[in-house]
Amino acid sequence: MLSLRHTQSGNVFTLAIAGELALETVDGLQRALTARSPDTNRVILDCEKLLFADSTGVNALLQAALALKRFTIRVDVVHLSDDLKEMLDILGFFEVLDSL
Repeated sequence: MLSLRHTQSGNVFTLAIAGELALETVDGLQRALTARSPDTNRVILDCEKLLFADSTGVNALLQAALALKRFTIRVDVVHLSDDLKEMLDILGFFEVLDSL
């Protein structure tokens, strides 16, 4: 199960992701990101309560971040568990984001 909660504070949109980000739940991530204000210049993906992400979930995070960066929106992925951070590092997630 996935739970997504968003807040907008000025130009900063925060999306708190909780539960499991997997094949069955990734569609909600993209829908939640469309709730941001047109003036948004920074998106924070708060993964403090993200318990699990399969390859589809990781890809959804990456594709969402890349799409936002194309609109010159800064993307920060915060509060990752050590295991998820290690997996994202191994997959080159942060290298791809930093290369844009």
